[in-house]
Amino acid sequence: MVGDPKYASESCPGGWFGMQGGGFVCQGRGMLVGTKPRYIPRPPPLPKLDELDPYRHGFVRKDWTPVYKRIPAAEEMWSPPEQELPSKEPSDAGPPTEVVPHATGESDAGVDYYKYTKKRFRNVRALLSKGFWTSVAARKFDENTRLYYYETVNGDVVPGNNVHLVKPSTFKGYQVLGDTPLPAVIVRDRHASFFTKRKGKFRGIGPVDRLSVYRVLETAELRGTSYYRIEGDRWLKSKQLELFELAPPPEGVGDTQKWIRIDLGRQTLEAYEGTTPVYVTLVSTGLAESEETVTPTGRFRIRFKHVTDNMAGTVGDDEAYSVDDVPWVQ
Repeated sequence: MVGDPKYASESCPGGWFGMQGGGFVCQGRGMLVGTKPRYIPRPPPLPKLDELDPYRHGFVRKDWTPVYKRIPAAEEMWSPPEQELPSKEPSDAGPPTEVVPHATGESDAGVDYYKYTKKRFRNVRALLSKGFWTSVAARKFDENTRLYYYETVNGDVVPGNNVHLVKPSTFKGYQVLGDTPLPAVIVRDRHASFFTKRKGKFRGIGPVDRLSVYRVLETAELRGTSYYRIEGDRWLKSKQLELFELAPPPEGVGDTQKWIRIDLGRQTLEAYEGTTPVYVTLVSTGLAESEETVTPTGRFRIRFKHVTDNMAGTVGDDEAYSVDDVPWVQ
């Protein structure tokens, strides 16, 4: 790493440092620069950069799942506020206070879970809702309480029974290789079939695995449907797959410049270096039902790329989401 801390800006008062491999890092914003190694308490585990997901993930199965700063003792375990029971003696105090989990602020209508937690449970960092996602670094077992926990990438722990680990997909798209790599196809349909061509007709000869990748050797038409010949003198039906063909670079892109093309209608991605394709795959873009989730269209320059980044927010009036360590954020 080379640089000088005097190169500061309004967005980076600590100074920019040039990296030997290219690019710059900002002192204090995800990077600590110095002449000696810095001590970092509870450093995150190293990401697995050769895998689709650098960290394991799990989704939260229960509302109000506590995130602890450390494995809790029995008396530190989070529990919801108990509903106030009516007294056996006559009272003019009125009806008992109702516990309303999503109530905000103090009112006679309910109890604010977050204020209650902050006051009663110092070891709880946050409360997660059902459907949230958390990254997982390790599985921990507490000998005292005989309970297990998942340690997150940032060093917190969540109850193991409240999180369901998810195995990521092994599909990695098609790394384009060879002198004539395109056109190629990726099978999308779960019920796709191989076909054979006999006397001008196509007949099914067996199933083909979804997400299989094949190079196209020949194209034929029959009653308005396209068929593509692949290795082994077999054919695939166009309606059951996505076809990738060579695409010209956008105006202004250099011969060796990297660019990515995403087709929202077909849900596909193609990566090129100039006119040379290097990678194609299927994608799942933002939902088009609302302005908050739709993927914007246009031409954009990629200015940075993170191994992971947290994403959280709301959709509509009350639907919240939270995903820790989303991989490969650009």
